Amino acid sequence: PTIRFYEQKEGIQSVMTESLACKEKFRRDFAAVDNLIEFLGLQFIQNHVQERMKRGIRVHSLRCAPHNNSTLHKKNWYLRDDNIETLREVRYLDASLHFDPVIFIYDSTVLVISSQKESFAFVIESKEHSDAMK
Repeated sequence: PTIRFYEQKEGIQSVMTESLACKEKFRRDFAAVDNLIEFLGLQFIQNHVQERMKRGIRVHSLRCAPHNNSTLHKKNWYLRDDNIETLREVRYLDASLHFDPVIFIYDSTVLVISSQKESFAFVIESKEHSDAMK
């Protein structure tokens, strides 16, 4: 296995962009989208989603419910369970459950992105580990 560590916004954006080279054309994620947008920026996230769609990468996403005062709470794309046009299927956790990190699982890779508060990411490249996480 290979483990890589990244710090700060630019490094984390870079490793998140690497996920667009997904060979399986399928990614699983656990996401606190509020935190991801706050940390990496709405424009970066929108560009990432557009590029993912262009490359035909489907996503199954388990997400924290957005905070009631969040901008995302008012946005339709975040709240829909079925986002066919964005190649995404979403399921939401109960509002009592919340986590800050984001986890992407694809190919033989597991990517973990912290919140802005801790500002780091790490990648584990291991078929055994990624298969267990899938």
